Amino acid sequence: MQFVVIGNPENRRVTLFTDAVTRRGLPTPIVASYHDLLTERISLGDVVPSGSVIRLDSPGENADVERLLIQRGSRQTDRIESEWQPGRILHQRRWFHGFRSLMESFDGVCSDSAWMSSPRDIPILFEKPTCLNRLATAGVPVPRSLGIVSSFEELQALIERTDERRLFLKQPWGSSASGVLAFQTNKRQTIVTTSTEMVSTPDGVELYNSLRVRRYTTFPEIRQLIDTLGHDGLHVECWLPKAGLAGKTFDLRIVTIAGEPRQMVMRTSSGPLTNLHLGNQRGDLALLRSRMSEATWETMLETCRQTAAVFPKTFCLGLDVLIRPNFRSCAIIEANAFGDLLPRVWDRGEDTYTAQVTAWQRATLRRPSRN
Repeated sequence: MQFVVIGNPENRRVTLFTDAVTRRGLPTPIVASYHDLLTERISLGDVVPSGSVIRLDSPGENADVERLLIQRGSRQTDRIESEWQPGRILHQRRWFHGFRSLMESFDGVCSDSAWMSSPRDIPILFEKPTCLNRLATAGVPVPRSLGIVSSFEELQALIERTDERRLFLKQPWGSSASGVLAFQTNKRQTIVTTSTEMVSTPDGVELYNSLRVRRYTTFPEIRQLIDTLGHDGLHVECWLPKAGLAGKTFDLRIVTIAGEPRQMVMRTSSGPLTNLHLGNQRGDLALLRSRMSEATWETMLETCRQTAAVFPKTFCLGLDVLIRPNFRSCAIIEANAFGDLLPRVWDRGEDTYTAQVTAWQRATLRRPSRN
């Protein structure tokens, strides 16, 4: 069994998957780099041997690849070159168009090989409004979508119309909390909590991803923030309350493999953003299990299975699962195409990458008997 990984070779995701494959005694995976594919140094058809298993990995954490994807999604390459900087939140729509275009270029290629994730599914998982709508249509519990706004004025009108005053605003194609705003307002105060940093320059405000969560509390800065992020549109969701334990709120990242929930980690926070790279801490899963009944726990796992079934051609998903404050129900708040990076998290003695390899091997062995 020959695996081929489409990814960034220097990224630890590729290294961890390669290690998992070789530990199983299989040939070292061939790595087709996003950079080489985007610059047409290689074509997928030339590097994938017949009968291979192709894994799509994240294109993230590589500044050159990010720039190339933005260029692929834009016709104004000169302007892109002058404006683009690592970490700057800019041109997300063009990044997504470039990424989707690349995924579409894989359609029908290497038809004698097997894809672990469908190139058609990945862009849907990245496009938050589309993904949320697909899950809601399938009956998966998700936050209520209130549509797209492009300015602070449009957001105010939406609040007046719906009377919803606690909201999450998200870039439609963002990831890793990039451009995510936790917005709450009442008659006395409006607060936005986010990892987005505003930097004033002679040419105006520039936005950057930051590892420090900050709060904006004045109308001028909140208006500036939303108006700037709103250029590409902001997807608005109702803010569902999360359960708390040991003085912190939390949600879960649960990885599904072959449709089954496997590795999970509890992400705790003193604020509304729980992403671990923002300095938040892992929580005590045993304590959580003690607070939930067996029936409720099984319902949560079944919700994960229900979510994975919406994307049957994608072997692995990373689901962000919210437990409600009464510990009796849950909701899926995100479904991530590349959400399997959970170092030192085990299920049945396997990390996420080893579990994918062994599950794929088992599925392959079962296929002939079904035919």
